[in-house]
Amino acid sequence: MASAVVGALRVDLGINSAEFYEGLRKAQGSLKDFGNSMRTVGRNMSTYLTAPIVGFGALTIKTAGDFEASMNRVDAASGATAEEFKALQEVADWGWVDCFRKFEAGGGHYTYWDFVIPNSAQRGLGWRIDHIYASPSYAEKCTSCIIDKAPRMLEIPSDHTFVIAEFN
Repeated sequence: MASAVVGALRVDLGINSAEFYEGLRKAQGSLKDFGNSMRTVGRNMSTYLTAPIVGFGALTIKTAGDFEASMNRVDAASGATAEEFKALQEVADWGWVDCFRKFEAGGGHYTYWDFVIPNSAQRGLGWRIDHIYASPSYAEKCTSCIIDKAPRMLEIPSDHTFVIAEFN
């Protein structure tokens, strides 16, 4: 291959070093200010975000333990499958709140009565399988949650009845 020099280019670059160093000093100052701002943001996140999350985590662990103990008792009595209880456990693990349990802690509150059991609704032989779950912040706005048994007592009822929640 043949090569040839067609031309040459010479560039003289002149820099005002005083202006260059002044610009560099300003850039360093801006970076230092940015670093201090990020340090403040990190400190605030630790105080206002991380600490509450840790507290909520501790509460969740306690709640999960209580939930598991309750589910073990219900499992023995209801005949529900392990998959069904796992699904409910996942809802609790996500932090969702059972709105009905916010107002009613005891047993004997059912939303389903099997027609195979004669007079199951009248005899109080049912299961609570219909729920309203809400995120923790939305559950705080829940002002009531009831199970309306009246439709189940009609002449030709469904085997389920309504769960009704009100939010403010």
